[in-house]
Amino acid sequence: MTRTTAKKPANADPAPVPEGRTRKASRAGSGKASPAATRAELARELGREIEALRASCKGMLQAYELRVGAQLLAAAEALAPAAKGGEARLPRAAALRAALAAIRAVTLKPAKGRPKDFARLARLADTIAELLAEERAAGAAD
Repeated sequence: MTRTTAKKPANADPAPVPEGRTRKASRAGSGKASPAATRAELARELGREIEALRASCKGMLQAYELRVGAQLLAAAEALAPAAKGGEARLPRAAALRAALAAIRAVTLKPAKGRPKDFARLARLADTIAELLAEERAAGAAD
């Protein structure tokens, strides 16, 4: 024996919905975007966010380059003769040897762009700046 159910007419009232609940709308005509449209919107939004990250990355790298580059430039200028043809007051040999040893002890692989190389370079620039600052302070006291 097969059981048959009576079909409701198309214009019949839907079954009542319990209080506090909502009826799930069917996808057709519900105002919801199709999954493909949602994925396309999400992909566009993700693309915009990735471009913003790339811009942030460029800004961070430029700021890093300016800061560390300025430290290294200041160190190089401290060792150069004065612009007016006078002799530059050079740091003591011990400080120069310490700076050279620090530079030679650091291994950098610039082509790889590794974060640890950026950190090593920043520490090295700080070390050189500190050594030369100590020498300037000692030279000013003399």
